[in-house]
Amino acid sequence: MSRYTRALRKAAKVAAQAPVPSDGPQNPAVNSVSAGSLTPREIVPATGFPIDSPESSPHQPPTAETGTTSVPGLGSPRTGRDATGGLSGLNACGAVSTIPGRDWVPDSRPGALRQPFNDGWLWRDRIRAGDLSVIVANHGVGASTVASDWIARVTTGRAFPGCSPGDALPPSDALLLNAVEDFSRTVIRRIVQQGGNPQRVLLATNPLLEWGEGNRDFPPDPNPFLVPGESRIRLQTTAAMEKLGRFLRQRPSIRLVVIDHLKQHFRCDSERAFEGLMHDLVSLARELDIAFVLIQPPDAFRKAEGTAQYLKSDSLRQVARSIWRLATPVRRSYGERVLQCLKLSHPVEDQARQNWRIDRQPSGRLEWKPGTGMELYAPLDEIRQAALNNAHHYLIHRLNVNDGTMDIEDLLADGRRCGIDPKHLRDAVIQNALEALYQDHHDGTRTIVGWPDAIARLNAQWIRRAEWQRLQQESQRTSLLVPGEVRPYDAGPVEMSVTPSSQSAAIPDNRPGEGTLAMSPSLASAAEGSAAEDISTGTSASAEAGADCRLIKPNVGDEGLLQSPGPAGRGATPNLAKLLALLEVVAGSSPAAEGLSQAG
Repeated sequence: MSRYTRALRKAAKVAAQAPVPSDGPQNPAVNSVSAGSLTPREIVPATGFPIDSPESSPHQPPTAETGTTSVPGLGSPRTGRDATGGLSGLNACGAVSTIPGRDWVPDSRPGALRQPFNDGWLWRDRIRAGDLSVIVANHGVGASTVASDWIARVTTGRAFPGCSPGDALPPSDALLLNAVEDFSRTVIRRIVQQGGNPQRVLLATNPLLEWGEGNRDFPPDPNPFLVPGESRIRLQTTAAMEKLGRFLRQRPSIRLVVIDHLKQHFRCDSERAFEGLMHDLVSLARELDIAFVLIQPPDAFRKAEGTAQYLKSDSLRQVARSIWRLATPVRRSYGERVLQCLKLSHPVEDQARQNWRIDRQPSGRLEWKPGTGMELYAPLDEIRQAALNNAHHYLIHRLNVNDGTMDIEDLLADGRRCGIDPKHLRDAVIQNALEALYQDHHDGTRTIVGWPDAIARLNAQWIRRAEWQRLQQESQRTSLLVPGEVRPYDAGPVEMSVTPSSQSAAIPDNRPGEGTLAMSPSLASAAEGSAAEDISTGTSASAEAGADCRLIKPNVGDEGLLQSPGPAGRGATPNLAKLLALLEVVAGSSPAAEGLSQAG
């Protein structure tokens, strides 16, 4: 038997022999009976606290005055610590309600011995007595309010969200470490607003811990240990952790310890020192069967998975049995706040990992509703639809500004500058059934998109513009012609044939058999035909359409020029000039052709 156990037994024996008046004071501040010191002969009446206990709580005393008793023959699983209380063989008091599946013990005053063990669950399948839980939340989201709701449920014996009344613990005490908010004006009022018992809540201060090491009494009310400026307890040393442990061992009625915020009470220079303190805290929680709830703002902003996305400390993520995240949902219809389970080490069903939607009622209490898991992370379809809606509004705005049509490249460039994904803009073009028109450009083909009627108007404008340009070019060509002149290309294709001439003469300067091609075009579309000339004889005659071109052997004079004998011995006419005159024949009758005919 250890020295500590012998001292506890001795203290319990002395307390059991001390007489207690039957009509003693009801204020716990002056009640000298310590926790666990009742004997079967002593019943201390307790007056119910003036709080608004919910109807779902089975722990409301049936009368104003009840006795602190224990169920006969019901032992506690924590025999090593509860044996000091001497709870055995007590008779149950009058008619009390019972919780299905478990005997119930009436409510007791603050600081009384713990009630029978409830399978170790503070929140069924989520938080067990002896666990270390973490709430991750940004400043101002409402983590302290959620912690106040949990404190109110523990101090009044109400079940946690999603649990039946039979899963609730009997009313117990809570210890709060809060160095930021005013305890009496802010913290206590918030706990009362959530329906809690303020007389069961203690604010940890250095004077209170020092006083509690040698006293097992519950601090009086008002608490003289609430010294201004002394509410911050630095637990970064082993001595401070031991002091906290001795205070909790003296008060087994405390079932919940809330540290708000963690960085206000744990300041370590290295991760190794912080890891040692976290392991000491976990050991203390398991030894005393106390649930520790740590509130911590996110200190990790990185692309990671799970808890590493919000908590930087590896040791804190490892020792925590459950980690919860409190955040604002993506939609107001999902509630004011959402509590998301990031980590749960207990082997329970997936239903325990569901999200919880939290709304504040007009009375100030929090209303808890099960979530669907999509409150903080919208589905991909909803995200894509929201992006498409944004692109749709931007597309309509740009089309209205540009008269219903716009170049697709300019549209995508402007949208990218406004933060619109080009892919979403293209999808919006398809969904709005816009039509496209393609136009040749010096940089390539341009694509014009717009409303169907606007595209039709633009297409009609382009057609009219192209027809006008064609008509303008045609008019320019017509203005250059001589009145009555027929253009050669208007007569159609020219058929040509090459035949040797029997009257041709030998050409000394050329190779034998080489001749000169004289063309006499045939105008199939001409009504008057054309004039053809026989160069060998120097005569010309009119011919019908379809005349052939013959290969003629011209005479070459002594000058070495291409010549043909003139009619009636008039000398030679240059063959080149006659060929040029023949070209005039193609266009019809001309002065040159008539002169050539007369000369022949």
